[in-house]
Amino acid sequence: MKSLDLDHVRSFFPALESDWIFMDNAGGTQTVKQVADRISDYLLNTNVQLGASNDVTVQSGARE
Repeated sequence: MKSLDLDHVRSFFPALESDWIFMDNAGGTQTVKQVADRISDYLLNTNVQLGASNDVTVQSGARE
C-alpha cells in the first residue's frame, strides 16, 4: 500500500504555508489554490448572465 504524501497534499492549500494552525469547523474549510484560481478567472473574465448569444456569454457557458 502506497503512503499518502502529506507535504504534497498540503502544497495545494496556500493557507497552510503560514504559521497559523487552523482548527475550524467545515465553515472554515481551506480552499485548494487551483479552485480559487478558476473562480477568480471566471469572475474577472466571463462573469455574465447566461442565455444571450454574445461571444463572452457563449464562452462563459462553454466553460468546464
